[in-house]
Amino acid sequence: MRLMDEIYKSLDVWGKNPVFVERYRDESETIINAETFKNRIDKHILFFRNLGIIDNVLVPVFIDNCWDFPAIFLALLQTGAKPVLLKKAYRQLELEQIFNDAKPSVIICDDDFIQQLEFYKMEYLLILRENGELIARGEVKPRHENLPPGTVSINYTYRGYGYPLGAIAGEESLLNAAQRFQDYVCFAPGDRILALLPMSHIFTMISSIILPLLYQITTYILYSVHPKEILKTMKSCKINNLSTVPEILLLLAKLKNDNEKYPFLQTLISGGSYLSKDNHQYIAKRFKTEVLNGYGLTEIAPVTGNIRNQEKFGSIGKICKGLSCRISKSADSQNGEFLIKIDKSFLGYLNKPAETAEALVGGWFKTGDKARLEDGYVMFEGEMKQTRKVNGQIVDFKEVETALLRTNMVTKATVRGETNHISADVTLSENKAEDDREILRELRISLKDIIASYKIPRKINIMRGEKWQQES
Repeated sequence: MRLMDEIYKSLDVWGKNPVFVERYRDESETIINAETFKNRIDKHILFFRNLGIIDNVLVPVFIDNCWDFPAIFLALLQTGAKPVLLKKAYRQLELEQIFNDAKPSVIICDDDFIQQLEFYKMEYLLILRENGELIARGEVKPRHENLPPGTVSINYTYRGYGYPLGAIAGEESLLNAAQRFQDYVCFAPGDRILALLPMSHIFTMISSIILPLLYQITTYILYSVHPKEILKTMKSCKINNLSTVPEILLLLAKLKNDNEKYPFLQTLISGGSYLSKDNHQYIAKRFKTEVLNGYGLTEIAPVTGNIRNQEKFGSIGKICKGLSCRISKSADSQNGEFLIKIDKSFLGYLNKPAETAEALVGGWFKTGDKARLEDGYVMFEGEMKQTRKVNGQIVDFKEVETALLRTNMVTKATVRGETNHISADVTLSENKAEDDREILRELRISLKDIIASYKIPRKINIMRGEKWQQES
């Protein structure tokens, strides 16, 4: 595989700088050099091959951020298996939908995730990561799937259908994505980048794993995402670049001490959700550095980005080199749906031909997002899909409605919202007389077992007959 060849080639000439540095709460560190990382990949490759985890075996991965995550991911690629990158925040509804779709025969997870898999009744080979080692439990024979030629991984996302879709990534997707990312961030060998988002997130996978491995950049991994710990690490570890969602950057900017300086900081890379012009300017001013805001999707990332020394506040940057994009304008508007010409990077959705056909029309991928052009820069104009972002994570309105109904406390639900503000109107299954606050507390507790916590609506309105009529 070309990606693996390029990564090994980079590791062979890496030099003295660490590949990964894990920072713990007590400020101790685990430093991983190139030889150690290569040996870890090779160890995992042997382990997987001995278990028959090879060509076209789908392998969901539920692993916390650690230097072993990319080693496991790359080892699976090298054996021909197909990693399925999933969030540990997922709960019963999401996992049920994904497992019914992918029907995995092998699952890799941290030992603290086992209880979340108890509902999944199909037989599968469980590989636990305990104390940094992989341990196989069970004797289920891995099942090989019929996948499009060139498939490298499955990355789940949402488009407003009410259920997740497994985006099939093609062989060139990660290499091409890393090159597009590098074209606008311009990292240099020896730089240090801080990884904050889950490594299963496509933004982190490209910006904090694949790109650094290809360009000899050290990735720092924090075991605490408390803003004060992030700021302290940025200074003490001489971090040059940090990539995360706008919400975290804004929080860091607000908490930053006015007199604190970060002389080694070169760029803040923003993506995953909307960044307003005012917040863009505010973050850049507070840190006295560039904020390279960009745009991408699970299917194709990045798509746009602000180039070093050419940032435009409030924009998502210019279209990345190597991509063809256009805006489908209506007759009376300058904005329209953002369309991307598809290459071999995105191969459709796993076992979802109808959804694939709706997303791909005439070779163009329909993003479901609105945009407009302004002096060569792309300006994000909002989502057309029945989804919104919460701290960079996609929330599907219909899925949340299904989760509310599944609590058995609700007979009717309508979910709506904007970025970081999801709300719901619900009718209760019983005409309870007790305090609404207690009812809502019970409802939220029930939802925590059904969907990821970030999807739980911030505001839930208990609707009764007259209120429904007023709302409608």
